[in-house]
Amino acid sequence: MTASTVLSERAEFYLCLARAFLAPKEGAAYRAFARYLADDLEDLSGRLGYPVSSELVGLRAAAETDHLALLQAYSRLFLAPPAPVHINAGFYLDGAIMGGGVAAMEAWYRRHGVERSERLHDLSDHVSVQLEFVAYLYAADAAPGAEQFLDAFVRRWLPPFCADLERAAARCGAAAASYLHLARLLRAAVECDAAPVPEDKTAPEPSAPAFF
Repeated sequence: MTASTVLSERAEFYLCLARAFLAPKEGAAYRAFARYLADDLEDLSGRLGYPVSSELVGLRAAAETDHLALLQAYSRLFLAPPAPVHINAGFYLDGAIMGGGVAAMEAWYRRHGVERSERLHDLSDHVSVQLEFVAYLYAADAAPGAEQFLDAFVRRWLPPFCADLERAAARCGAAAASYLHLARLLRAAVECDAAPVPEDKTAPEPSAPAFF
């Protein structure tokens, strides 16, 4: 497998996860989650060498649910107050909304020329927004940036995110286990891909914000 193929498949893997962590409001999103997600992730993770076989088995079983049950599980986990799991991961970085960790994250977006779409309603620290950014970097042949972003942010909030999901999943319906398996899949991939920023190659902060 060529280097460009690896980057393309990593981009596809993180994009799959990004979409999976969005609320499955539409029927098409539910069908993609319930019918195709596990197969797509199994195919990609096998080629990329991620050790996630047991989590794929769990995801496949938990995703066999109806649309309403999946929506209810997502809402109980991430939306209905007091939500037991924070889908806006800045809370895990800062202990509050829109703190310093989120500001640093937004600086990464600006540095790489990513602008906020007017159609985007999620905050910049939403799990899906972060993973879509990682996918964008891999697709743009910017693997060091993707790996450094994973290390600087995703690797930091993943442990408490997974811990909250482990505590909450059993209380939020059988379909909620899908999101726990997805988080563990992400954790395994991040452990393979994340890389710290070399001290002598740290990119400077951007001078002209373009994201918000």
